Amino acid sequence: MKTTYQANLPPELNGEIAAFCSGEYLRHLALVNKEFQAHAEKLLYARVAVRTEQEWRVGAFETLATNATKAGYVKFLSLEFSREKRPTDSAIVEKLLTAGPALKNLRDFRIQLRDDLRNEVDGLNDMLRAGHFHLNTLFSDNDFDFDMILEGQNDLTVIGIFQVSDGDAPESLLKSVEGRSLLTVGLTRETYLPVYNYIYMVPELLSLEQAQKFDIILGQAFEDDAMFAVSVKAERVTCAFVYFQNVPSKEIFEAFIAAASRIFVNLCELEMNLGCIGDTLEAWRKAPVSWPETISKLEIRDWSPGDFGSRKRRDESPDTNVKLAHYIPSCGPGYEIPFRGRSGFAGELYKNGYQVLWIDQRGTGLSTALSPDTVPSHIQTPRETADYIKHFLARNIVRDCEAIRHILLDNRPNEEDRKWTILGQSWGGWLSLTYLSFHPEGLKEVWLTGGLAPIALNEPGEVYKRLIPRLAKRNAIYYQKYPADIARIRKIAAYLDSNDVVLPNGTTLSITVLQLLGMSFGAKGGIDNVHQIIFRVAQDLEIFGKLSYKTLHMIEQEHGFDGNPLYAILQEPIYCQGAPARWAAKRAFESEPQFSWNHVKSLSDSEPLYLLGETMLPEMYDSFAGLRPWKEVAHILAEDDNWTPPFDLEQLAKNEVKVSAVTYYDDMYVDFDLAQDTARRVKNIEQYITNQHGHDGLRQDASDVIGKLIQLSKREYD
Repeated sequence: MKTTYQANLPPELNGEIAAFCSGEYLRHLALVNKEFQAHAEKLLYARVAVRTEQEWRVGAFETLATNATKAGYVKFLSLEFSREKRPTDSAIVEKLLTAGPALKNLRDFRIQLRDDLRNEVDGLNDMLRAGHFHLNTLFSDNDFDFDMILEGQNDLTVIGIFQVSDGDAPESLLKSVEGRSLLTVGLTRETYLPVYNYIYMVPELLSLEQAQKFDIILGQAFEDDAMFAVSVKAERVTCAFVYFQNVPSKEIFEAFIAAASRIFVNLCELEMNLGCIGDTLEAWRKAPVSWPETISKLEIRDWSPGDFGSRKRRDESPDTNVKLAHYIPSCGPGYEIPFRGRSGFAGELYKNGYQVLWIDQRGTGLSTALSPDTVPSHIQTPRETADYIKHFLARNIVRDCEAIRHILLDNRPNEEDRKWTILGQSWGGWLSLTYLSFHPEGLKEVWLTGGLAPIALNEPGEVYKRLIPRLAKRNAIYYQKYPADIARIRKIAAYLDSNDVVLPNGTTLSITVLQLLGMSFGAKGGIDNVHQIIFRVAQDLEIFGKLSYKTLHMIEQEHGFDGNPLYAILQEPIYCQGAPARWAAKRAFESEPQFSWNHVKSLSDSEPLYLLGETMLPEMYDSFAGLRPWKEVAHILAEDDNWTPPFDLEQLAKNEVKVSAVTYYDDMYVDFDLAQDTARRVKNIEQYITNQHGHDGLRQDASDVIGKLIQLSKREYD
């Protein structure tokens, strides 16, 4: 038996209650009280968004065509036809036309048709001209007759056109907006990526108030773009083309530019097409306009309506070509690229006119991050998994980058514009040298920071032998700065030696895991950071006799192996060129007793236990929860001698691509002498060598490092 629950609530509260409900709950709201039904349906039908591949939503048009009351609730209506033809497509348009007269409250209408549905445009034009509803916003394809539409739509403030291109703006639209206060927006894409990154705007006869609120007006039109498969989010727009048939006053114009800066926060290119350009430029010379700081390319052109394809440039910024830089992954191998805003080295690149493409290397971040549950199901054995993981090394990462470059840049007519500049920090330097080895044709220029990889080694044993003295030096500096930490670390190691301590994520806090805190010794502030953790651990043992959750969590956060297993698994194989790694770090540290607790604990209390650096040891696969599933795979790879060389020494010796490198003399992770050996083997390379920065100089002093790279890049020889 169906039960209807009655809630004795004041009727005036029904609408307020309904407003708090999600769409799913609104469908069931009538079961609470019949009086809720009207309120729920008003909210449900206020926004109707349909993509035709979502067959369960297509029925909404049947409802609108047959129920005038529900059609009257609709304020926002979006219809996008999928690429695949469906037998119901024409019927959907027919039902929309039938519902048209009842859509009396419709204010925002968006429609994208396929080419085979262009014969439906005439009927849609008639519906829009009929004046059954009064739109504020209309987005459509450019086949619509806007001259006809504007006869019946006098309240429009924004008209948007999908996939407009240079020369494609309908003349009827341009004639119609003349003399009307209306913002016309054209959207297009330069690439095959599903993002509208170019925008054409014709803001006609803006008042000062409209210009000041332009970002709000357009923002309201953009905020509902989730209805479309292809994004029109304002933050994705990088290039804007603005057409003024009648140039407004300087006050209105500057208000418009300021508002555009607020909504298009990543705008790099701006082209202004103006009528009466001579008088305008003369006025601007007397009182210059404040252009957005993000702009790296500015062009000002003569223009008149109907002249989209033959504009004449009159003035432009010094950098006439936007430069595209690709940031090669820095942490690794096996780490994604953190989100970069406009500060730090990202800001320095933007300031110098670069658009930057950030790519997560395969197996990380948004590039199908590797974890036990993402390994393809047909891969079953540890040996098969090991072979699969070998596909995540440098040469394949570079192939990925080349594939993306072709998609993004192959449509550019100039050969040099089809190349890009790459910036490789740390592991990114390894990848950059691989790029130079096998695909130099895609590179305009290469910048390296702390990334001159030892390209002439067959396996990593020599690397660790050279880096251990550098690590020992950092340990000495640490204990000199914090001498009390000698006793603290000995006490902590003794405690861990006799107690099983587990971090919140299941990792065993072994002595090795403790020692791996020293990995941050090579970064600015790393020594102080380690001291803070050691001090907290010692305090916990003193006060509680155990480690608190907060302290355990802090230690857990210092290690990234659990979420980024490739970092540990591939750390030694990246050096291999025909020889196995065979746990090179472990072999190297066996002759360094200061790093062994079993040795140090037998010495006097004044002897410090040295902490480890970027060191991958087999026992880590027992300690770290995220590495345990990979233990057998790691051992297989450690003995593998079938490695494809990541570098082509002959090609690097005859390299013609300009390479500018910032090299850190005291780098704890990249041996200076091995870096210089690489520099001698790579033709056409220049270095800025400094001991004022550590390995993270790019992050700590971006202005200096990027500045030096640009200086090297532009340097001319006498």
